[in-house]
Amino acid sequence: MVAESGGRKTIGIGDVLGVLKAEFPGASISKIRFLESKGLISPVRSSSGYRKYAPADVERLRVAMSLQRDQFLPLSVIRERLAEWDRTGVIPSASATPAASSEPSSPVGSSLVEAPSADSLQLQIPGSFGEAATLLEQGGGGVHLSREEICRAAGIEAPVLDQIESFGLVRPRPGGESPTYDEEALLIARLARDLFSYGLEPRHLRMYKNSADREAGILQQVVAPYLKQRNPDSRAKAIKAVGELANLGRRMEAALLRSILREALNG
Repeated sequence: MVAESGGRKTIGIGDVLGVLKAEFPGASISKIRFLESKGLISPVRSSSGYRKYAPADVERLRVAMSLQRDQFLPLSVIRERLAEWDRTGVIPSASATPAASSEPSSPVGSSLVEAPSADSLQLQIPGSFGEAATLLEQGGGGVHLSREEICRAAGIEAPVLDQIESFGLVRPRPGGESPTYDEEALLIARLARDLFSYGLEPRHLRMYKNSADREAGILQQVVAPYLKQRNPDSRAKAIKAVGELANLGRRMEAALLRSILREALNG
């Protein structure tokens, strides 16, 4: 249904979904509302409180979902792109983000790599768990990649995907006639590719999977009291607690690994 708001034609959220569904089969009303909650769009409200979307809102959604699907950008980066669009009037596009290189990193010992001293050793702590927590909150990401697409995007061959899948590092989305993979699977495949360039093999990556399984088990025990209450507020508290605990765990792991490697390199 089309309505007028301040001289602008607006449509309801169901019609917005109808516009986007052909280009984004994974779109849903909950995802549109989730993107709104993250500040990517700001639809007006009717006198009865219903959201009303202007053509500009629909276009922002289309651009945001395109960047998420095609470039696998986190919401924080997409928000920056949209803010730049507001400032400059230039619509963000896929070409604005260079694709991840499929060339492997220079192996240890390469003449192109300058080895750091043990004292200057730094380990980059992974980004905030916040983006992953938002995926938990919305029930998963909206990316659906076929086997061919994830191999091409990650810069790996199909046998490599088979190997990392056999060790439980990635797995297809449940259901569907043919396997599809989400953005987490793509990230893991890209990280595996980079680790392989240093001589590691798929079997070596099981230590990361085992460590993640153990940590996930502990975190589930911590938040179990929240989940037993089975209400939205308790679930939100569980997601927040998991995010904070995961961030602390990453920092602890990085600090311990840094300490161990410094001792080993200083021999």
